[in-house]
Amino acid sequence: MEKLSRIHDLNDVDEPIREILGKVPSWIIRWGNTLILIFFITLLAISIIIKYPESSYANARLVSVNAPKPIIANVTGKLIQVNFKEDAPVKKGAIIGFVESVANREQVVEMYKEIKQLSKDISSGNQLAFEATLSKSSHNELGELQQFFQTFSQAYLTYKNYMPGAFYEKKKQMLMGDIGNLNRSKANLQKQKQLLQQDVALSKTTFDANEQLRKNKIISDFEYRAEKSKMIGKMISLPQVDATILNTESLKSEKQKEIMELDNTIAAQKFHFSEALSTFNSQIEDWIKKYALIAPIDGALSYKNFIQTNQQVQLGQVICYINPQGSQYYAEMYIPQSNFGKVKLGQKVLLKFPSYPYQEYGVVEGKVDFISRIGIDSGYLSKVKFTNNLVTTYNKKIQYKDGMTANAEIITKDMRLIERFYYNMVKFIKQ
Repeated sequence: MEKLSRIHDLNDVDEPIREILGKVPSWIIRWGNTLILIFFITLLAISIIIKYPESSYANARLVSVNAPKPIIANVTGKLIQVNFKEDAPVKKGAIIGFVESVANREQVVEMYKEIKQLSKDISSGNQLAFEATLSKSSHNELGELQQFFQTFSQAYLTYKNYMPGAFYEKKKQMLMGDIGNLNRSKANLQKQKQLLQQDVALSKTTFDANEQLRKNKIISDFEYRAEKSKMIGKMISLPQVDATILNTESLKSEKQKEIMELDNTIAAQKFHFSEALSTFNSQIEDWIKKYALIAPIDGALSYKNFIQTNQQVQLGQVICYINPQGSQYYAEMYIPQSNFGKVKLGQKVLLKFPSYPYQEYGVVEGKVDFISRIGIDSGYLSKVKFTNNLVTTYNKKIQYKDGMTANAEIITKDMRLIERFYYNMVKFIKQ
């Protein structure tokens, strides 16, 4: 009866109310609870998946055991020649490229090689080999070096007469030949003197015997005087031979003096030419340092930016780097004293370099490898060892520069978002 009564009561309700009660609810009302449940489940899943670690922040500085060496443009101009590609191995002294100049770079390089070879030839006494090279080569497009080359050429032409086999060297050989002849003449005179001395001694013996015969009235005075005249004649020859020997010695001294003066002149000319050679060599080297890009060490070539021929470069602009083999990098990091207790060895470190925005390049990952036990005003010194050298999480390579700084984020506790929320709630409740 009660059920029929309630149905009767509903029938007695006004028509608008019956329409509201009889209308089917919209889908958002029918599925609302389900959607809210799905939303919270999704939110929970995201908070479990997403990591929100606890971090400590510090300042870091990039350090290298064997740092890359930059190659810098020493003049403003067009880059007219590039000899090596990216990552190409190069040797120390290799010419990476040239900046535009008035001089013909091929002629300058060839002249430089010839000058170097001439320096070696002079040291080894083989400078004559350079004459053929100098006469055959064309050096009329040396540009800024042309005037210096003319000065060097004039010094070379002057010195050429003093080279071995040239005029003054032949003159020296002739003087030495004259001295040899004078020595032989002196030796002959010495032998002649010895024979004369023996002849005089024999004549003296004969004269002494004749003198005794004269006293005994055996020979006449006439015969005695004739023997005495013979002896005196032979004795006169001895001073004449001595005078000839002295004259020979004097001539020999004159020849030796000429040779000494000639040696001094040759040495002076060689010194002047060596000075001219060294000066011209220095001027070529200055030109090469100014217009050529030269590798300072052995290693792999790495261009800082896109480089091509006829590209304008500026004075002081870094063109590329030479990365030596076995380069090792690490970061020096100063941990603030306020966060020191949370930092442990082996913890992950994310380095963000201001020079390479992390939004575009990513971050360099590493681990805490060393922590000093002694603190200073700026904190505790620590060392960060890189996981993948200087390659970022976006697989981009960071080019080392001395003194480059970074902002370091030390992951002191690897947690998820839900864990952070839980610990914060516990912390809030305890407070």
